[in-house]
Amino acid sequence: MRPVLNHANFSNLMAPLDTWREDKAAIFHEKSVFTGMWVLVLMVGMRTMINLRSILEPLLWAFFLMMMLLPLADLIECALLRIASHMPGCLCCNCSRRAEV
Repeated sequence: MRPVLNHANFSNLMAPLDTWREDKAAIFHEKSVFTGMWVLVLMVGMRTMINLRSILEPLLWAFFLMMMLLPLADLIECALLRIASHMPGCLCCNCSRRAEV
């Protein structure tokens, strides 16, 4: 005896396929929205940076200059501390001695 084929039987068979399609569609929409937002951010960001070049250029120069001078400042600080450590006790900056007194 053959099983009766009606709409209810087909909907049970197609349910996993439909959920798979919905999952694939949701993943596609999620990825496309993510990509679209990044394209928009990059385009707007580039246009904004082009328009604000006169402001951003000196700020970027100052940032990189300060990053290059930071090791030099550390070196000078170290040299000053070595010089101060050879001075008499009254001029020496020994915080540990002050804390004990």
